[in-house]
Amino acid sequence: MTHATLPILLLIYNQLEAVGQDNPYLASMRRIPTPMRHQKTRCVDGWINVQENTPRPAVTLFVFHHAGGSSLAYRPLAAHVPRDFNVAFVDLPGRGHHTRANPLTSMDEIVAELVPRVLSVADGPRAFFGHSMGAVTAHQVAVATASADRPVWLGLSGTGPEGKAAAAPGSRPPGGTDAGRDREQLIDFLRRLGGTPEEVFEHEELLEYALGLLRADLLALESRRPVPPVRLDVPISVLGGRDDVAAPVEALRGWEAHTERPIRARHWPGGHFYLFDDPRGLAARMVEDIGDALAGRWERPDGQTGSGPTRTPMLKNVLL
Repeated sequence: MTHATLPILLLIYNQLEAVGQDNPYLASMRRIPTPMRHQKTRCVDGWINVQENTPRPAVTLFVFHHAGGSSLAYRPLAAHVPRDFNVAFVDLPGRGHHTRANPLTSMDEIVAELVPRVLSVADGPRAFFGHSMGAVTAHQVAVATASADRPVWLGLSGTGPEGKAAAAPGSRPPGGTDAGRDREQLIDFLRRLGGTPEEVFEHEELLEYALGLLRADLLALESRRPVPPVRLDVPISVLGGRDDVAAPVEALRGWEAHTERPIRARHWPGGHFYLFDDPRGLAARMVEDIGDALAGRWERPDGQTGSGPTRTPMLKNVLL
Protein backbone atom coordinates (compact mmCIF):
# COMPACT_ATOMS: atom_id res chain seq x y z
CA MET A 1 0.00 0.00 0.00
CA THR A 2 1.37 3.43 -0.95
CA HIS A 3 1.16 6.65 1.03
CA ALA A 4 -1.13 7.98 -1.72
CA THR A 5 -3.73 5.23 -1.30
CA LEU A 6 -3.81 5.22 2.50
CA PRO A 7 -5.87 8.42 2.89
CA ILE A 8 -8.42 7.15 0.37
CA LEU A 9 -8.73 3.81 2.17
CA LEU A 10 -9.24 5.70 5.42
CA LEU A 11 -11.88 7.86 3.75
CA ILE A 12 -13.91 4.83 2.68
CA TYR A 13 -13.45 3.18 6.06
CA ASN A 14 -14.76 6.32 7.75
CA GLN A 15 -17.87 6.42 5.58
CA LEU A 16 -18.73 2.75 6.07
CA GLU A 17 -18.25 3.03 9.83
CA ALA A 18 -20.44 6.14 9.90
CA VAL A 19 -23.39 4.43 8.24
CA GLY A 20 -22.86 1.15 10.07
CA GLN A 21 -22.42 -1.01 6.99
CA ASP A 22 -21.07 -4.52 7.42
CA ASN A 23 -18.46 -5.25 4.80
CA PRO A 24 -15.56 -7.74 4.86
CA TYR A 25 -13.28 -5.04 3.56
CA LEU A 26 -13.68 -3.20 6.87
CA ALA A 27 -11.89 -6.00 8.71
CA SER A 28 -8.67 -5.40 6.84
CA MET A 29 -9.07 -1.61 6.99
CA ARG A 30 -9.40 -1.67 10.78
CA ARG A 31 -5.79 -2.83 10.87
CA ILE A 32 -4.64 0.39 9.19
CA PRO A 33 -3.28 2.77 11.84
CA THR A 34 -5.11 6.09 11.88
CA PRO A 35 -2.42 8.74 11.31
CA MET A 36 -4.05 11.43 13.45
CA ARG A 37 -4.96 11.67 17.12
CA HIS A 38 -6.28 15.17 17.82
CA GLN A 39 -6.48 16.61 21.31
CA LYS A 40 -9.54 18.76 20.72
CA THR A 41 -11.97 19.03 17.83
CA ARG A 42 -15.38 20.55 17.31
CA CYS A 43 -17.89 20.11 14.53
CA VAL A 44 -19.85 22.92 12.86
CA ASP A 45 -23.18 21.50 11.61
CA GLY A 46 -21.41 18.51 10.08
CA TRP A 47 -19.77 20.76 7.49
CA ILE A 48 -16.53 21.72 9.25
CA ASN A 49 -14.39 19.85 11.79
CA VAL A 50 -12.02 22.17 13.60
CA GLN A 51 -8.79 20.88 15.12
CA GLU A 52 -8.18 23.41 17.88
CA ASN A 53 -4.54 23.48 18.88
CA THR A 54 -4.81 26.82 20.64
CA PRO A 55 -7.59 29.22 21.74
CA ARG A 56 -5.84 32.13 19.99
CA PRO A 57 -4.40 30.83 16.71
CA ALA A 58 -2.05 32.83 14.51
CA VAL A 59 -4.21 31.60 11.64
CA THR A 60 -6.99 29.09 11.01
CA LEU A 61 -6.25 26.97 7.94
CA PHE A 62 -9.38 25.74 6.11
CA VAL A 63 -8.92 22.61 4.00
CA PHE A 64 -11.30 21.83 1.11
CA HIS A 65 -11.32 18.28 -0.30
CA HIS A 66 -11.29 17.03 -3.91
CA ALA A 67 -14.27 15.69 -5.90
CA GLY A 68 -15.42 12.35 -4.56
CA GLY A 69 -13.23 12.74 -1.48
CA SER A 70 -13.55 13.90 2.11
CA SER A 71 -11.53 15.75 4.71
CA LEU A 72 -10.17 12.54 6.18
CA ALA A 73 -7.63 12.24 3.38
CA TYR A 74 -6.09 15.57 4.45
CA ARG A 75 -5.76 14.91 8.17
CA PRO A 76 -2.04 13.95 7.93
CA LEU A 77 -1.32 17.57 6.90
CA ALA A 78 -2.49 18.77 10.31
CA ALA A 79 0.21 16.72 12.03
CA HIS A 80 2.85 18.97 10.46
CA VAL A 81 1.54 22.49 11.06
CA PRO A 82 2.74 24.67 13.97
CA ARG A 83 0.91 24.47 17.27
CA ASP A 84 -0.30 28.05 16.84
CA PHE A 85 -2.31 27.00 13.76
CA ASN A 86 -5.85 25.70 14.03
CA VAL A 87 -7.04 23.54 11.13
CA ALA A 88 -10.64 23.47 9.88
CA PHE A 89 -11.53 20.50 7.64
CA VAL A 90 -14.49 21.01 5.31
CA ASP A 91 -16.76 18.07 4.41
CA LEU A 92 -19.46 18.44 1.80
CA PRO A 93 -22.72 16.53 2.37
CA GLY A 94 -22.56 12.79 1.84
CA ARG A 95 -19.38 12.28 3.87
CA GLY A 96 -17.91 12.83 7.30
CA HIS A 97 -20.43 13.73 10.01
CA HIS A 98 -23.26 14.07 7.50
CA THR A 99 -22.72 10.90 5.52
CA ARG A 100 -26.47 10.30 5.35
CA ALA A 101 -27.13 13.70 3.73
CA ASN A 102 -27.64 13.86 -0.01
CA PRO A 103 -24.62 15.30 -1.90
CA LEU A 104 -25.20 18.74 -3.40
CA THR A 105 -24.97 19.26 -7.16
CA SER A 106 -24.93 23.08 -7.23
CA MET A 107 -21.75 25.05 -6.55
CA ASP A 108 -23.83 28.13 -5.70
CA GLU A 109 -25.65 26.15 -3.02
CA ILE A 110 -22.38 24.71 -1.67
CA VAL A 111 -20.86 28.19 -1.36
CA ALA A 112 -24.01 29.64 0.19
CA GLU A 113 -23.97 26.92 2.85
CA LEU A 114 -20.25 27.25 3.53
CA VAL A 115 -19.78 31.01 3.80
CA PRO A 116 -21.63 31.63 7.10
CA ARG A 117 -20.10 28.52 8.64
CA VAL A 118 -16.57 29.52 7.61
CA LEU A 119 -17.07 33.01 9.03
CA SER A 120 -18.37 31.56 12.29
CA VAL A 121 -15.36 29.32 12.94
CA ALA A 122 -12.67 31.91 13.67
CA ASP A 123 -12.43 35.64 14.35
CA GLY A 124 -8.74 35.89 13.42
CA PRO A 125 -6.86 35.39 10.15
CA ARG A 126 -8.07 32.63 7.83
CA ALA A 127 -6.13 30.79 5.14
CA PHE A 128 -7.71 28.47 2.55
CA PHE A 129 -6.21 25.38 0.90
CA GLY A 130 -8.08 23.23 -1.60
CA HIS A 131 -7.15 20.42 -3.97
CA SER A 132 -8.82 19.87 -7.37
CA MET A 133 -12.54 20.60 -6.85
CA GLY A 134 -11.53 21.82 -3.39
CA ALA A 135 -9.42 24.54 -4.98
CA VAL A 136 -12.43 25.80 -6.92
CA THR A 137 -14.60 25.67 -3.80
CA ALA A 138 -11.97 27.49 -1.72
CA HIS A 139 -11.64 30.20 -4.35
CA GLN A 140 -15.41 30.64 -4.63
CA VAL A 141 -15.74 30.99 -0.86
CA ALA A 142 -12.86 33.50 -0.87
CA VAL A 143 -14.63 35.56 -3.55
CA ALA A 144 -17.89 35.45 -1.59
CA THR A 145 -16.19 36.71 1.58
CA ALA A 146 -13.74 39.16 -0.06
CA SER A 147 -15.70 42.32 0.63
CA ALA A 148 -16.19 41.56 4.31
CA ASP A 149 -13.43 39.28 5.54
CA ARG A 150 -11.10 37.90 2.87
CA PRO A 151 -8.58 35.15 3.66
CA VAL A 152 -4.93 36.05 4.16
CA TRP A 153 -3.76 33.31 1.75
CA LEU A 154 -5.10 30.89 -0.85
CA GLY A 155 -3.45 27.57 -1.69
CA LEU A 156 -4.94 26.22 -4.94
CA SER A 157 -3.84 22.73 -5.91
CA GLY A 158 -4.42 20.32 -8.77
CA THR A 159 -6.58 22.43 -11.09
CA GLY A 160 -6.83 25.64 -13.00
CA PRO A 161 -9.70 28.08 -12.43
CA GLU A 162 -11.93 26.24 -14.92
CA GLY A 163 -12.01 23.32 -12.49
CA LYS A 164 -11.66 20.66 -15.17
CA ALA A 165 -8.92 18.17 -15.91
CA ALA A 166 -7.78 19.42 -19.30
CA ALA A 167 -4.64 17.72 -20.52
CA ALA A 168 -4.03 14.34 -22.13
CA PRO A 169 -6.78 12.65 -24.15
CA GLY A 170 -9.08 10.68 -21.86
CA SER A 171 -7.93 12.49 -18.72
CA ARG A 172 -10.83 14.94 -18.66
CA PRO A 173 -13.78 14.22 -16.39
CA PRO A 174 -16.91 13.16 -18.24
CA GLY A 175 -18.47 16.32 -19.62
CA GLY A 176 -22.16 17.18 -19.80
CA THR A 177 -24.97 15.93 -17.64
CA ASP A 178 -25.60 12.72 -19.58
CA ALA A 179 -21.92 11.77 -19.85
CA GLY A 180 -21.37 12.79 -16.25
CA ARG A 181 -23.86 10.14 -15.17
CA ASP A 182 -22.31 7.35 -17.25
CA ARG A 183 -20.99 4.74 -14.84
CA GLU A 184 -18.26 3.32 -17.05
CA GLN A 185 -16.91 6.74 -17.92
CA LEU A 186 -16.72 7.66 -14.26
CA ILE A 187 -14.87 4.42 -13.48
CA ASP A 188 -12.44 5.09 -16.33
CA PHE A 189 -11.94 8.62 -15.02
CA LEU A 190 -11.09 7.32 -11.54
CA ARG A 191 -8.59 4.84 -12.96
CA ARG A 192 -6.87 7.43 -15.15
CA LEU A 193 -6.47 9.92 -12.30
CA GLY A 194 -4.94 7.26 -10.06
CA GLY A 195 -5.01 7.29 -6.28
CA THR A 196 -8.00 4.94 -5.93
CA PRO A 197 -6.95 1.50 -4.62
CA GLU A 198 -7.92 -1.51 -6.72
CA GLU A 199 -9.92 -2.92 -3.80
CA VAL A 200 -12.51 -0.17 -4.30
CA PHE A 201 -13.22 -1.37 -7.84
CA GLU A 202 -13.55 -4.95 -6.57
CA HIS A 203 -16.27 -4.20 -3.96
CA GLU A 204 -19.54 -3.09 -5.50
CA GLU A 205 -20.87 -1.14 -2.51
CA LEU A 206 -17.61 0.77 -2.10
CA LEU A 207 -17.54 1.56 -5.80
CA GLU A 208 -21.15 2.74 -5.90
CA TYR A 209 -20.56 4.96 -2.87
CA ALA A 210 -17.45 6.51 -4.48
CA LEU A 211 -19.20 6.98 -7.84
CA GLY A 212 -22.19 8.64 -6.20
CA LEU A 213 -20.01 11.26 -4.54
CA LEU A 214 -17.92 11.81 -7.66
CA ARG A 215 -20.99 12.15 -9.89
CA ALA A 216 -22.56 14.77 -7.61
CA ASP A 217 -19.32 16.73 -7.25
CA LEU A 218 -18.69 16.83 -11.00
CA LEU A 219 -22.24 18.07 -11.54
CA ALA A 220 -21.58 20.81 -8.98
CA LEU A 221 -18.52 21.88 -10.95
CA GLU A 222 -20.51 21.87 -14.18
CA SER A 223 -23.24 23.98 -12.56
CA ARG A 224 -21.05 27.07 -12.34
CA ARG A 225 -22.08 29.98 -14.54
CA PRO A 226 -19.42 31.68 -16.69
CA VAL A 227 -18.46 34.99 -15.08
CA PRO A 228 -15.50 37.36 -15.57
CA PRO A 229 -12.56 36.62 -13.25
CA VAL A 230 -12.66 38.37 -9.88
CA ARG A 231 -9.20 39.71 -9.08
CA LEU A 232 -8.65 39.14 -5.37
CA ASP A 233 -6.08 41.14 -3.43
CA VAL A 234 -4.97 37.93 -1.74
CA PRO A 235 -1.61 36.08 -1.97
CA ILE A 236 -2.07 32.85 -3.94
CA SER A 237 0.14 29.76 -4.11
CA VAL A 238 -0.64 27.31 -6.90
CA LEU A 239 0.50 23.74 -6.33
CA GLY A 240 0.60 20.64 -8.49
CA GLY A 241 2.24 17.39 -9.48
CA ARG A 242 4.77 17.57 -12.32
CA ASP A 243 3.26 14.46 -13.91
CA ASP A 244 -0.41 15.37 -13.42
CA VAL A 245 -2.00 14.79 -16.83
CA ALA A 246 -5.33 16.06 -15.50
CA ALA A 247 -3.97 19.44 -14.39
CA PRO A 248 -0.57 20.17 -15.99
CA VAL A 249 1.62 23.04 -14.85
CA GLU A 250 0.39 25.26 -17.70
CA ALA A 251 -3.22 24.92 -16.53
CA LEU A 252 -2.32 26.32 -13.10
CA ARG A 253 -1.18 29.59 -14.71
CA GLY A 254 -4.84 30.44 -15.27
CA TRP A 255 -5.09 31.57 -11.65
CA GLU A 256 -2.96 34.63 -12.55
CA ALA A 257 -6.08 36.31 -13.92
CA HIS A 258 -7.78 35.95 -10.52
CA THR A 259 -5.38 37.87 -8.29
CA GLU A 260 -3.83 41.30 -7.91
CA ARG A 261 -0.71 39.72 -6.43
CA PRO A 262 2.18 37.65 -7.78
CA ILE A 263 1.54 33.93 -7.74
CA ARG A 264 3.90 31.41 -6.22
CA ALA A 265 3.92 28.13 -8.14
CA ARG A 266 5.16 25.04 -6.34
CA HIS A 267 5.53 21.70 -8.08
CA TRP A 268 6.16 18.24 -6.64
CA PRO A 269 7.03 14.91 -8.24
CA GLY A 270 3.93 12.83 -8.87
CA GLY A 271 0.52 12.87 -10.50
CA HIS A 272 -2.86 14.28 -9.55
CA PHE A 273 -2.65 13.03 -5.95
CA TYR A 274 0.98 14.05 -5.44
CA LEU A 275 0.08 15.75 -2.15
CA PHE A 276 -0.58 12.49 -0.29
CA ASP A 277 2.97 11.21 -0.90
CA ASP A 278 4.70 13.86 1.22
CA PRO A 279 2.32 15.60 3.64
CA ARG A 280 5.24 16.85 5.75
CA GLY A 281 6.89 18.58 2.79
CA LEU A 282 3.62 20.04 1.56
CA ALA A 283 2.72 21.35 5.00
CA ALA A 284 6.17 22.95 5.35
CA ARG A 285 5.76 24.91 2.10
CA MET A 286 2.20 25.91 2.98
CA VAL A 287 3.30 27.16 6.40
CA GLU A 288 6.14 29.10 4.79
CA ASP A 289 3.82 30.82 2.32
CA ILE A 290 1.17 31.55 4.95
CA GLY A 291 3.87 33.05 7.19
CA ASP A 292 5.09 35.31 4.38
CA ALA A 293 1.52 36.39 3.63
CA LEU A 294 0.85 37.21 7.29
CA ALA A 295 4.11 39.13 7.59
CA GLY A 296 3.58 41.14 4.39
CA ARG A 297 6.58 39.55 2.67
CA TRP A 298 4.69 38.56 -0.48
CA GLU A 299 6.62 39.92 -3.44
CA ARG A 300 4.98 42.18 -5.99
CA PRO A 301 6.13 42.62 -9.61
CA ASP A 302 7.59 46.04 -8.77
CA GLY A 303 9.85 44.44 -6.16
CA GLN A 304 7.87 45.85 -3.23
CA THR A 305 6.06 43.97 -0.51
CA GLY A 306 2.80 44.56 1.28
CA SER A 307 -0.86 44.57 0.33
CA GLY A 308 -1.00 47.22 -2.39
CA PRO A 309 -2.72 46.03 -5.58
CA THR A 310 -0.98 45.60 -8.92
CA ARG A 311 -2.35 44.98 -12.39
CA THR A 312 0.54 42.87 -13.72
CA PRO A 313 0.77 39.58 -11.82
CA MET A 314 4.06 37.68 -11.92
CA LEU A 315 4.47 33.93 -11.62
CA LYS A 316 7.19 32.95 -9.19
CA ASN A 317 8.17 29.34 -9.76
CA VAL A 318 9.57 27.28 -6.91
CA LEU A 319 10.64 23.77 -7.92
CA LEU A 320 10.58 21.27 -5.06
